[in-house]
Formats: sequence, structure tokens, C-alpha cells
Amino acid sequence: MRLTEAQQFLLDALERMREPGADSVSSTGKTRFGWRSGVGARFAPFFIWASQYRKRPEIEWFFCRGRRRPLALAAFICGASLLAYVGGQYFSMWHEQHAFAEEWSRQASFATSPGTPIIFKGESGIARLTIPKLDLHAIVIEGTSYRSLKAGPGHVSETPFPGEEGNSVLAGHRDTFFRGLDDLSAGDSILIERGGKTYRYIVSAHKVVDPGDVSVLHASPEPKLTLITCYPPHFVGPAPKRLVIVGELADSQQSGAQGH
Repeated sequence: MRLTEAQQFLLDALERMREPGADSVSSTGKTRFGWRSGVGARFAPFFIWASQYRKRPEIEWFFCRGRRRPLALAAFICGASLLAYVGGQYFSMWHEQHAFAEEWSRQASFATSPGTPIIFKGESGIARLTIPKLDLHAIVIEGTSYRSLKAGPGHVSETPFPGEEGNSVLAGHRDTFFRGLDDLSAGDSILIERGGKTYRYIVSAHKVVDPGDVSVLHASPEPKLTLITCYPPHFVGPAPKRLVIVGELADSQQSGAQGH
């Protein structure tokens, strides 16, 4: 059988990687190849590491035979299933938010009233949130149910709409839309597009409170925006605290269209 050019190239490369004269014969009669010089020396640390890593107790336990093998396989399947579930959740979130954004732009192109909320799959999109520092662009969904927060940041229904007088409160998950919220500091900008206008808020407060602290929902005589998420962001399980970002309304301007 004739070798293809690619096969011949690989064979020649492997031969060049071996160190001439470094081969030896083990006690079992097998030839041991030398990899201590030339191109092969670059790969030798990896092969040594892989050989040692394979001998670690926890790795040998995974590759074991006999009674432990089904348990190791079950653990692997469980982990893979969890990863698939989380990946599916993130894909669903991205897909719905992307669909909301497209619907927002589509309705904006012919909307007679720029303040009309968009309706998609039973959810109402009331505004578009932009945080330049976090490169965040998201449609704000009315309500804070599980279904709403899965689709985007949610507006707490008992508070005024963004841009109106009073304290408008938005909530979001720490591991999705609001995962970078802790990076905001005083002076950063938060933009809200709603009703044909763009409202610019300037961050004035960054604090961590207990979950039972409802003072963050209190009414305000001045228009302001409050963003809430769980804290710490990388805590495993239900987070014990809440991160609160408060923004004061700086100015507003006509945006010309709902989606722009």
C-alpha cells in the first residue's frame, strides 16, 4: 500500500523528532524511544505530565475497572447532564433576549406611539437598558417572575416606570444580565430608552444590603433608577446578600424612535 503525502510527512516528522542513538531496550524487551532533544524535546514535558497525571489516585479511580467503573460512569453522566442543562438555560435566555431585541426594532420602525410596550410570547418589553461600561444591552421585561427574569432584567411592577418621577427598580440575575453589576462605580452612566426618549442616569450609590432590607424600594421625590441583584456574584447556592446600584437622572433627550 502506497503512503499518501500526508502520511509520509507525519512519519518523517516523527522520525526527525526522535533522538538518534537514544533508543534503549527495557527489561521486558520493548524498545524505548529517546525524546530528549530536537523537536521532540518540546513535547516531552507534556507526555511526562500526562503519564504522571494518569497515575493520580482520582484519575485512576475514574479509569478503573470492575465495581467502581459504573459509579464513575454515573458521575460522568450526571456532570455532563448538569452542563447540558445549564448550557440549555443560557441558550434559551440568549435566544429570547435576541428575539425581544429584534421585535423591539421591528415595531419601532412603524409604531405610531413610541411609548407602546412590545409584546412577545406573552411577555411585555417596556424599555431598553444600556450600560456602556459593562457592554450591556438588554430589553427590560415587565415583572420579576421566574419567566420574566429568564428573558431579561425585570421591572418591579410596584415602582414607577424608568424615566418617570420616583424610584424605578429593576432586578436581574447575578449570573446572567447583571453579572457585571459589581464593577459599576460612582459616575458611570446607565441609559434607558423608553417612550421615544433616552434617559441617562449617573451612578451615585453602590451598596450591599440584606435581602429583607426593603428601603431600596422606597419612593423618591426625584427620578432615580435602582438596580438590584444577588450578592456575592460567584456564591454557590442562594446568595446571602443583595447588591444595589442607585442612579440619579442626569438628563433626557428625544431618541426619535422607540428602537434607536
